[in-house]
Amino acid sequence: MTDTRTFTALMDQGTALHAAGRAAQALIQFEQARAIDPANTRAASACATVLSELGQPQAAMQVLQPLRAELMQDADGATNYAIIAETLGHTDDAILAYTQVLALDPCHLRALNNRALMSAQAGDWNVAIDGLNQCRDLQPDNPAAWLNLADIQIGARNFADARQTVHLALARFPGAPAFLMRQAITLA
Repeated sequence: MTDTRTFTALMDQGTALHAAGRAAQALIQFEQARAIDPANTRAASACATVLSELGQPQAAMQVLQPLRAELMQDADGATNYAIIAETLGHTDDAILAYTQVLALDPCHLRALNNRALMSAQAGDWNVAIDGLNQCRDLQPDNPAAWLNLADIQIGARNFADARQTVHLALARFPGAPAFLMRQAITLA
């Protein structure tokens, strides 16, 4: 088997193992693929994702850091880097990476959502709400998008907008307990 075919087979096996909930075995396959092609960002991202899931974010960053420039050329690669940086508390690096993702793909939901939540943590409510409005508009059938928006509006003490968000969410997701709870908060 050629190196390319071996690499592809290892990545496919790792992906299947990961999907089956066998993270440690998947990591072995991804690491073997990385040994064949150490500069491959897909293999590095796969390793980092599994390492992070296994509670090893520092090890994940050690895999990604040498390929940072290459990862920043791809929205998903830059998102993976940003998530690990955020997990490690490297806020500035995470924000830069999320900003790069959104420059590459302004509708990248994960980056929009995470960047917005980071903005909220920093007290930048307007940026947070704008980002979460975009998430909700891009995925109107995703209750999490509505919940995040309502929660940040409540956190910003913007109760009128939160009340409207919850009202619209309840029309879309009738009787959903999470929205009923938030409705009570906005009416208190």
